Amino acid sequence: MAMASAPRAPRLLPLSMASLRRAYSAPVPPFPPQHIKDLPRQFRKESDKVPKFDTTERRAKAARKGAARVKPRDSSGAPSTRGKPSDKNRKHEMVNPHRRHGPMYVPQVAQAFFRNGKLQTTPDVWEFLQDTGIEYDNSKSNNLPLAPEHKHIAQTFACRIKYSKFHILHPYHLIFLQPRGHPAMEGLKVRYRIKLKEQPLWIHFTAANGDTGLIRSIGQRRLLREFWLALEELGGRGPETMVSGTLILTMFDAKKAASAPAWQFGQALAAAVVKQYKWDNSEHWNLRARKELKSEPLKQGRKP
Repeated sequence: MAMASAPRAPRLLPLSMASLRRAYSAPVPPFPPQHIKDLPRQFRKESDKVPKFDTTERRAKAARKGAARVKPRDSSGAPSTRGKPSDKNRKHEMVNPHRRHGPMYVPQVAQAFFRNGKLQTTPDVWEFLQDTGIEYDNSKSNNLPLAPEHKHIAQTFACRIKYSKFHILHPYHLIFLQPRGHPAMEGLKVRYRIKLKEQPLWIHFTAANGDTGLIRSIGQRRLLREFWLALEELGGRGPETMVSGTLILTMFDAKKAASAPAWQFGQALAAAVVKQYKWDNSEHWNLRARKELKSEPLKQGRKP
């Protein structure tokens, strides 16, 4: 006798509505959050609440910490300057006068024998520099202050003007001060010794662009001619009042300098050099007069 097979139908699970309610109403098990802020608000505890600080209180607290850690610098000796970078640099020079010099300019071909700004050369070169008093460090020259009516000269001629009361080697001649010696150094020594006797004021030109030598030489000759004429008119070139020192002129655009009126450059530069030279010598002679006054013996009738 054959048995009838059961009908194929989906088997229903014996679940009631009560069991489904219990399953969906069960609490969610806790899980470790990455941060308290990542948790939803309904799962945060009282101890996990993120504290809220007032921004003004937080700023005041940071200001108190900074005031206790950093002491204000005493700059009462310098005038208060705001806004212009040049005024800030002038204030820095007044507060720190020993740091007003710029970095030393060394051509790329001569940087191999300079270590930490110190020259590595032969004993003969050191002896020559000490005997003549010539400086190799061109950072001892400062920016030459021009008169207020001549402030446009540096921009008109695209140049930077520096002056020093010392005699300084030309920056392009630093290549001859090699530690192994250079064959042209002996001739350079003779040339500088003659220059010391015959020319108290030295003028060095350097270029900061790729202009040709012809353009640079034409502009330099025009500027030098007008400068020497203006200096002679002001009395800075003569047997009694001869200005001495070194002028270093850096030309950024030789074409612009050659096309501008050279007489303006000559008059402005001559007036600034004479003024700076008199200022430097006035300080020197005042100190010398004080020393002589102290060393002078007391005369009769003069109270100590």
